[in-house]
Amino acid sequence: MSSNTLKYLDFEILDDPAMLLDGNIVLYGAAEKGIWVCKILQAIGVDILSFADADPNKWGTKVCNIPVLSPQDMRSSLLIKTGKKYVISCIENTNESYQFLSELLGRTGIPVGYISFWGIDFYLYSHKKLLTSFHKNAAELFEQQRAIDYVRYTQFALDTLRAAAQKTNEVLILQPGKVGSTSVTMMLQSSGIPCIQTHRLSYPKYILGDRLSEVWESAAKRIRHGHNKIICLIRDPLSKDYSAFWQSFTFPVERYRYLPILSSNLQEMYEGFLKAVMNGRGEEEKHGISLPLSWREEFDWFDEELKAHLGIDVYQYPFDREKGYTVIRQDSNELFLCKMERLEAAIPALEVFLNTGVNLKLERKNAALAKSYSMAYRAFRRQVKLNKDYINHYFQGNSKVDHFYSKEDQEKFIKKWEDNIE
Repeated sequence: MSSNTLKYLDFEILDDPAMLLDGNIVLYGAAEKGIWVCKILQAIGVDILSFADADPNKWGTKVCNIPVLSPQDMRSSLLIKTGKKYVISCIENTNESYQFLSELLGRTGIPVGYISFWGIDFYLYSHKKLLTSFHKNAAELFEQQRAIDYVRYTQFALDTLRAAAQKTNEVLILQPGKVGSTSVTMMLQSSGIPCIQTHRLSYPKYILGDRLSEVWESAAKRIRHGHNKIICLIRDPLSKDYSAFWQSFTFPVERYRYLPILSSNLQEMYEGFLKAVMNGRGEEEKHGISLPLSWREEFDWFDEELKAHLGIDVYQYPFDREKGYTVIRQDSNELFLCKMERLEAAIPALEVFLNTGVNLKLERKNAALAKSYSMAYRAFRRQVKLNKDYINHYFQGNSKVDHFYSKEDQEKFIKKWEDNIE
C-alpha cells in the first residue's frame, strides 16, 4: 500500500461478505447514513470501534452506543490498534471524504482500507439474502429502511402531483431521466423562474399503486388542457444509459425493483440492465422474478410521454442538429427541445423562448462525481464492456437517434466509449 493514499476497497468488499468481521472499523459521519450502516453492521455481528465526525458538537457523545470522536482522535485511536483497519465513509460526497481521510491517515503509514457509503450500502444489499438468513434483526432493519424509502419517494411523487394540480404559469421541465433536468431546474430557480420538474405525465403505478390514479389523471388533465411552456433535453444515449444504471442501483426505490439482478459482478448487472432498457416496455426475468421496467429507452420516451399525453410528435418536426435545439409550437403548447451537449450555447435562444434572462451558470447538481458512488463510477467506467448489438441498436439505422444526432455526433459518442466496446 502506498504511504500517502488509502486503499480503496469498494469492489473487494462486494466479493467478500466476511471482510469486516475481524477488523477495526470506524464510521466517518455520525448522521442518518452512518446510523443506518451502524445498526445493520451491529445486527450482523460486526463491531464498530467509533464514529468520526467533522461537527464539534457531536464529539464526546454516543450514537448507537458508539462514541463519536473528532477526526484527529479517530486517527489516534486507529494508530494504537493492531489488525486490519477500515474507515467506512457515511457521507454523500465520496471524493470529499476520500481526499480528507487520505490527508488525515495516508502519511501515517498505517494500512487503512477505505469503503465509501456506496460500497457498504451496495455490499449490504447485494448480500442481503445471506445476511438476513442468519440475523433476524438485520432482516427487520432492512424492512424498516424499505418502508422509510418508499414513504420518502411517495412524498416526492405527491409533491410533484400537488405542483402539477396547481399549475398556472410555471415552466414545465418534462424530459427523460438522467439528461440534466435537475441542472435545468436549478438554473431556472436561481433565475427566479417558477418551474415544475417531472419525468412523466403517465401514472407511476409502480410507486403509488392504484390508490391515486384518479387524482394523478386530474392533474395530468390540467396540464394537457392548459398552456404550457416546456423544456426538454436529450442526451448521448450511451452516457444516459450509464447514468441511469447507477441511479437504478443506488436510488432506494429503484434498487428494490432490481434486487433480483443485484450482484457483485457489475458487468453482469449492467448487461441485465441494458437488456431491460432495450426491451422497451418488456420485463427482465431472473430466477423466476419479473422486473417491471421503470427506466425506458430515451428515444421511446417522446412517444410514451409527449406524444401520448400532449399530442406532440417530435419526430414529425424538423430538428436543427447543428444548432442543437428547436422550438415546437402546437396547440397550446410551446416546447424548447435541446441537446444536453449544446445547452450552454443555446442559452440565448432559451431566453427568447422564456422571454426573460436566465442565470448562465449551469449547476451540475446531480453529477455523478459528487455522488457516494463517484469512485466506483469512474473505476467501473474504465472496465465496463459494451457489446456490438447494443452499440448498433443506437447507431446503425436508428431513425430516432438520427433525427437528433448527425453521424459525426454519433461517431464522437462511439469514440468516447471505444475502449469499452467489445
